[in-house]
Amino acid sequence: MNAPSPRPGGDRSAQALGLVLVLGALFLVALVRLAQLQLGQWENFRLLSENNALRLKVVPAPRGTILDRRGRVLADSRATFAISVDAHRPMFERHPQLLHLALARLAPLLETPDTTLFARIERERRRSMRPITVAQNADLALLARIEEHRDELPGVEVETIPERTYPFGVAAAHVLGYSSQITELQLAARGDAYDPGDLVGQAGLERGYEEFLRGRDGQSLVEVSALGRVIGEMKDRPGRPPERGRTLQLTLDLNVQQQAEKALEPWERGAVVALDPQTGAILALVSKPAFDPNEFSRGLSAARWKEIEQSHTFPLLDRAIQSAYPPGSTFKLVTAAAGLRGGKITPETRMMPCPGFFTLGHTVFHCWQHHGHGSLALRDAITRSCDVYFYQVGLRLGVDGITDEARAAGLGSITGVDLPGEKGGFVPSAAWYNRRAGRHGGTFKGAAVNLSIGQGEMLLTPMQIALLAAQVGTGQRVEPYLVENIKDLEGRVIQKHRVSIRPNSLGLDPAALQELRDAMESVVANPAGTGGRARVPGIRVAGKTGTAQNPHGKDHGVFMAFAPADHPRIAVGVVIENGEHGTNAAPIARRIIAAYLAPHTLTPEELAGTDSTGAPEDTSATD
Repeated sequence: MNAPSPRPGGDRSAQALGLVLVLGALFLVALVRLAQLQLGQWENFRLLSENNALRLKVVPAPRGTILDRRGRVLADSRATFAISVDAHRPMFERHPQLLHLALARLAPLLETPDTTLFARIERERRRSMRPITVAQNADLALLARIEEHRDELPGVEVETIPERTYPFGVAAAHVLGYSSQITELQLAARGDAYDPGDLVGQAGLERGYEEFLRGRDGQSLVEVSALGRVIGEMKDRPGRPPERGRTLQLTLDLNVQQQAEKALEPWERGAVVALDPQTGAILALVSKPAFDPNEFSRGLSAARWKEIEQSHTFPLLDRAIQSAYPPGSTFKLVTAAAGLRGGKITPETRMMPCPGFFTLGHTVFHCWQHHGHGSLALRDAITRSCDVYFYQVGLRLGVDGITDEARAAGLGSITGVDLPGEKGGFVPSAAWYNRRAGRHGGTFKGAAVNLSIGQGEMLLTPMQIALLAAQVGTGQRVEPYLVENIKDLEGRVIQKHRVSIRPNSLGLDPAALQELRDAMESVVANPAGTGGRARVPGIRVAGKTGTAQNPHGKDHGVFMAFAPADHPRIAVGVVIENGEHGTNAAPIARRIIAAYLAPHTLTPEELAGTDSTGAPEDTSATD
């Protein structure tokens, strides 16, 4: 009897069962391994995930360029290296000791006390999520040291950032100002518009035009290792490139500016303003002593900042618009204008002859010319700067008759120049004297005598003195300005200055105004005039000297001028602190006028900055 043959279906079932068992075993092995990786080695994977992280990197924008009227670069930005610390790395959040260890290793490389570095990082990490810049303008030696110890410095990065540069150093420092890292007070005031470490304009045009110069920071998404190495930018998620700030085109003429600065070099302190009397465009603005704005861009040490801040010469003070001085005899033009407009005098009026002094009650007021000037009409009184003549005009006008004219000319108030921090000076009134004296209805004849020659409580800025010269020269009052236009990244003008003019600001008829102009021209051209040191060959210069009394030391020298006398293209105001006489300020104006209108008349010594006077001293007259 034959045995039964096996059924094919049974064999297939056995094979399928075996396959299921094998696959199940493999799946179980995979499941166990996955559980082991996910649970048993979770800490290792967490640390590995920290090694490579995505970070939104801020790319600082370069500040806008500042150009002079001829297109020469006065302020720009260049790429420099900086060292920063990313204190917000996840590994530092979990292991703070790693940050302290990295900072302890970094401090000696930066030649900075570790306690100082710790304090800075702790202070700034609470205010921003950005990496904290700890060294600017890093040189190659520092970069080499950082690279050598890279593995010991997690979170430390080398970045390329724009640094503000001023190619001509101290030239036009008070015009340009400077920029530096934003302070805590500024951060608190500006809300969310800035972050710690951002550059911000701190003075001058850098501050006044911050919204245009700042630009817009860029952003990029980068992969960064735990040691601070940027592995690369995420190509599939492009960021936003930085946008440079706008360009400022100034009215300033660098040649005139530099000649003005050279002319002021022999004096410790002073200020100069030169402008176009037809438009108010500022050609030069100097305040001495000055500073190098590049120092602030690179970062000042605490010792250097203390030295600047505590200097007795106050180099950060812009004397051209923030210091006020008695205008001295330059103010006699205002007194004369008030007398002519009010009908108190005519050009032919002769006062009591000048014997060298004037007596008012029991008070004696002296003339600068001790032996006197004798009998003079208005033009000669201005030419020779006779104090006694103007004492008598002042008495006819009274305090308000003088000061009302001054205020009508815009004196004693800010001029509106586009620089921050301008001061208005001071022009008193009869009401002010009454309040000061605690009485009412006083005549204050002595005050009128003093004010008539620009002494007493009258205080004007060098900017206002330059504008006074411009008003006599043109008969109109202009608003001074520095920024001619603002251009976008493509060079298109997006904002242009509009000239502001107030015609007939002195309120004089043409004949009376011409009398004042002729008198000022005589001050310079007449051998008996006090302003002979302002003469420029081939150019008709009109000017006026002044000596401003100073209770704290030597008198200040003051001078104002415009040229050419028949059609003014430049007006100048000069104040030399402790300059003794206006005749010492006149050569400075001469040099500035020559630099703008007739540079060929400047001597080689003047062009090189080795000649301090610009003209031989004329000792025939002093005021």
